[in-house]
Amino acid sequence: MNSTNSASKFPWWYFPLFRFPRLIIGLFIPFLPHKVRMFLSGLPDKLMLWICTKKRYGVWVLYCFDETQDEQFFSMCESALSLLFQSDPKRYQRIRSFVQNIVLTPLGTDCFDRNTRSILINDYDRNRRDLLAMSFVHESTHAYLHSKGLRYEDNPRRHEEICLKEEYRSITRIVSASPAFTDEQRVETLVQWRDYFTNCMKSEWWMADKQDLVRVEALRNLHNRIIA
Repeated sequence: MNSTNSASKFPWWYFPLFRFPRLIIGLFIPFLPHKVRMFLSGLPDKLMLWICTKKRYGVWVLYCFDETQDEQFFSMCESALSLLFQSDPKRYQRIRSFVQNIVLTPLGTDCFDRNTRSILINDYDRNRRDLLAMSFVHESTHAYLHSKGLRYEDNPRRHEEICLKEEYRSITRIVSASPAFTDEQRVETLVQWRDYFTNCMKSEWWMADKQDLVRVEALRNLHNRIIA
């Protein structure tokens, strides 16, 4: 998710050491045996992790491409994971089971990387640990579905619908457990989140020709939501 107070930028090594090798490998992968394809496709990702600064937290390793942001990012990850541990143990356990790394990297969108079992975070709001927690829930659900043999490419809409429903279940537990809301505010907040997820599905951001709609439409008012 993009944020209004972003300090994210591409590090000097990103294009020569990560983007260009990926493009070159992509030209030859269709002609190689499956095991070789899997090995080569994972090399740029593993190289990226090797270059990043890192910190171990629980069962995860946290990575950051920009050493000027690492302490802030690591702290936000710990806070978001703690929020899930306290409010939504079921989905916290899913992250424990299916995710090894959490990485801040300027790839343009949040995603789950199968090669390294990593949640890749493009950007995050420094004041909203609940939003970062929702990114963790969403991407770990992709990881769970992949572990069950459900290929994303076979039905992207269904995958995203499941992930968004899991986000809504999680945010419902977070809001319900928070003492910061009155009953009226709690209902209002959950209605806003429900509308947000509905708009996300309508935007169909997973389609190649609609990649930007989720940022332009569905996320337009996200930062105005009541903070959990």
